[in-house]
Amino acid sequence: KGPVEAVLAAQRAVREQAGGDAVLVVAMPAEHGGYRIAWVGDARAYSWDGTTLSRLTTDHTLAEYFRTRHQPVTPRMEHVVTTSVRTTEADEIGTAETTSTGLLLTSDGIHKPLDGGGIRAVLAQPGAGAAELVEAALTRGGSDNATAIYVEPLEADVTTVRFPVAA
Repeated sequence: KGPVEAVLAAQRAVREQAGGDAVLVVAMPAEHGGYRIAWVGDARAYSWDGTTLSRLTTDHTLAEYFRTRHQPVTPRMEHVVTTSVRTTEADEIGTAETTSTGLLLTSDGIHKPLDGGGIRAVLAQPGAGAAELVEAALTRGGSDNATAIYVEPLEADVTTVRFPVAA
């Protein structure tokens, strides 16, 4: 039903539990290529074409709230989320789209120790992907949950062919 509905489904599941919460980024293939994305909190999505890394999401944090209002930000504000799976309202869920075939989803345990340049440097290495990002974030002193999902950019001459699958 789409990435926003996926976030709302996660919310229903979290609310059935007595406690707990999460931040979340969801991506699904778009009808005409690329991806549709929804998120809450400080989980991020980036497009990656093998050369250029572009951030597609905006953190739902106290720091980002003050930054957009041109106010001073303290380091602690980077870790205070303003929306989460449990607390978000449907109209607070962030959405984005990209036509890029390369996609990176990260938790703050990746993108806080590794800035954009650090992420680019890791992904630019031949054969590098999510595992190498996690390793680099931990090497840089990251102590938070370091999670990454990486979908490699398709080569221009690659064709996807559907085939039947027996269940």
